[in-house]
Amino acid sequence: MKHTFIFLALVLGISCIPAFGFYPPTSAAETGQTEKSGTEIAVGAIRWDAWYENPAPESTNWNISDLVEQTLAPEKYHHRVPFFANITSNGSVEMPVASQDLIDREINLAKNGGIDYWAYCWYRNGTGMELARLLHQSSAYRNEVNMCAILENVHFNTEQDIDGLIHAFTLDHYQRVMGDRPLVYFFSVENITATTIQRLRERCTEEGLPSPYVVLLSWNATMPDIITSVGADAASAYVTTGEDGAPFQQNMVKEQGRWEDWRRQGLKVIPIVTTGWDPRPRKETHVGWENLYADNSWIQAGTAQDIAQQLALSMLWVKDNPESAEARAVLIYAWNEFDEGGWIAPTRSDIQDNGTIVPERLDAIAQMRALFVRDPESFRPKSNPWLFIVPIALLGLGGVSLIARAKDVKRVKSKERVD
Repeated sequence: MKHTFIFLALVLGISCIPAFGFYPPTSAAETGQTEKSGTEIAVGAIRWDAWYENPAPESTNWNISDLVEQTLAPEKYHHRVPFFANITSNGSVEMPVASQDLIDREINLAKNGGIDYWAYCWYRNGTGMELARLLHQSSAYRNEVNMCAILENVHFNTEQDIDGLIHAFTLDHYQRVMGDRPLVYFFSVENITATTIQRLRERCTEEGLPSPYVVLLSWNATMPDIITSVGADAASAYVTTGEDGAPFQQNMVKEQGRWEDWRRQGLKVIPIVTTGWDPRPRKETHVGWENLYADNSWIQAGTAQDIAQQLALSMLWVKDNPESAEARAVLIYAWNEFDEGGWIAPTRSDIQDNGTIVPERLDAIAQMRALFVRDPESFRPKSNPWLFIVPIALLGLGGVSLIARAKDVKRVKSKERVD
């Protein structure tokens, strides 16, 4: 009897959740709004570029690549090591110096994997964290994947660094939304954020550029008041965290709820799509900022298909909510937050025995985007089949089995040879 009650509780609980999604779908027909023909949804991914050896470490008082080599050194984390890094015979990890060839290869992988822009954590020159961004700007393939900035006041001085950012706004490959507005994210809100935003807008006016589209990355529940006070345009987040090793799918539902919460609060929204959250390598290595993470702050890893599904749902949400999602963009956490648990870039585990790279997560995203163009409604959350099981269970009938069938979609793989 005890097991029967537990079973019924689980069934009743699960039946309240739509399959594959949390948010209540709002169709264009219901709102009287239709998809604009030919308009694309821009898919971006966050870059945090600690994964390259600083060629001039004397130029800064820290060399962060040394730290991330340590966070990923334990064998249990070797599956997170970026594809271009080396794992030595004794198990240590060695990051390479950033090169034009390496960044060109990343651009190619991102393009083939369905990524439209990278949102760079924008570090000032001389830290070593700016190298990938500068090599992106100098790449012959720079227009294949756009870029934009994630600003944090501790790493961005309004007066010293603003000229370089304003120049970036003029580049063909800088990501723009709402027509021709440069897209800018702010990592956090601090005392000088309002001043920085105001100064950015003033400088754009002085240079004859459109006003930037400013998005605050939420770490606070009172986003409407904050957005108004600093003069921002929209809300998003850097990541959706989770606790106690929760299932990835549970975090997906939580994240979909955030999109809806922001919409209901009357905010403009760029949905965040979290690919994972597990910063335990940083906690265990004592990187210096490990106190930012609680001991229980991590979730189970999702599959490549889970990640692609969440991205599809975010794009469907943008399609369904054209007023709130006016920028027609989404943001993925992350391209390369390997030791914090969120990545879609290839890792050493994507390298096959013959030396080719088969980027599982990027392949899943590319396949999803190809299908989304043809049939976005195929990703619409369906009614949960458990709803039909509940009456049978309540009648006290015996075992019930569900047979789930998935379409056998031929996998398209982007292959690249490792030198």
